[in-house]
Amino acid sequence: MNSLRSSDFNMLSSYADDSHVSFRKRSSKIMEASAWATSIEIWMKKIAHHTMFIS
Repeated sequence: MNSLRSSDFNMLSSYADDSHVSFRKRSSKIMEASAWATSIEIWMKKIAHHTMFIS
């Protein structure tokens, strides 16, 4: 394990941090998109509900 230089280790750890951050950003975007889709779905159901009562 000592054969691994500290510079190599720092590079690896920084790469791991970067990938972790990008993964979190991507998952938060997916969460936002799904929440947006859910709100649209609810909105459409409300509109459909109102139009049924009107007609």
